Amino acid sequence: MTDNRKAMCNKPFFRIYLRTSQNNGSMSPHFHFYHQILLITEGMAKFYIGDKQYIAQAGSFLIISAFKRHSFEVLTYPYNYNGYVLAINNEFASAFLHHPLAFSVFLQHPNNFCHIANLDCSIMLKAQNICIEMEKELIKKR
Repeated sequence: MTDNRKAMCNKPFFRIYLRTSQNNGSMSPHFHFYHQILLITEGMAKFYIGDKQYIAQAGSFLIISAFKRHSFEVLTYPYNYNGYVLAINNEFASAFLHHPLAFSVFLQHPNNFCHIANLDCSIMLKAQNICIEMEKELIKKR
């Protein structure tokens, strides 16, 4: 293992957690120092990512790059929006995502880039199960 990768072992590579409804049903514009992958499991929200808008609901999969300004507004009442958030450290992404297309999803977007994909039910269930397992492994530090 290289010294760079050893040093990274002491830093969190990523976090995964289930985000539940906000009291007011929205989150004001902000950005993060890490990349985010979101899997919406319940409810419906309007996401603003850069200058684009998307309607996300159960089964929606969103990619938000580090430093990309974004916000959301919950569209279902009483604010029953839930979803998994996978926050990925940029150093981890650059060290372990060696395929140019995989890494470019976070760094380079053409003007017509779409931040959202809607998964069919069977793929959504598989993705949700993967999130649950990742969360368990992270808690157990495996």
